[in-house]
Amino acid sequence: MSDNKREFKCLGIDCPNHCCGAFDGINESLSIIGDRSFSDIVLTDQDCDNLVAYGAKAYIVEGENGLKRMKTLADGTCTALDQGKCKIYPARPSLCKAFPLYLDMFGGLCCINDCKAYNDQNYFVDDKEALESLLVIYQHWIEYYRKLV
Repeated sequence: MSDNKREFKCLGIDCPNHCCGAFDGINESLSIIGDRSFSDIVLTDQDCDNLVAYGAKAYIVEGENGLKRMKTLADGTCTALDQGKCKIYPARPSLCKAFPLYLDMFGGLCCINDCKAYNDQNYFVDDKEALESLLVIYQHWIEYYRKLV
C-alpha cells in the first residue's frame, strides 16, 4: 500500500453529483433485462428489516416482480434524499453503502470513477463496510436469479 492512501469519504451535500439523485446507468450501452430500471435502489431482506426497525417502512416499495426497492421520485431520485443529505443514513440500503464499488464479471472489483470523492489514490479494499455491502447485494442477485433457473 502506498503512504498517500486515504480512506474514501462521501462528500454528502458538498458533492456536485449527488449520487443519491436520479441515476440512469453508467454507460449508454448498458441495458437491464427485465422490468426495472437503473434508477431502482433494490433492497435485500436485511435492508428492509433495517428500514422497518429505523421507522422508515414508508420508503419500501414492492414491485410486481417481488423485488423490494426504495421509493423514488419520477426522475429516479431517492425520496430519502433531502437537500443533498440522506434522511435515513444509519439505515441506508446495502447498495448505498457499497457505492461507488461494483463487481464486473470481467474486471472484478471496480469503482464508478465519476464519484468526486474517488481518485486513484483510494484503496477501497480497505473499506470493509463497502465491500461487505457489495457482497450482500451481489448475493441477493445470485439468489434471485438462481430461483429463476
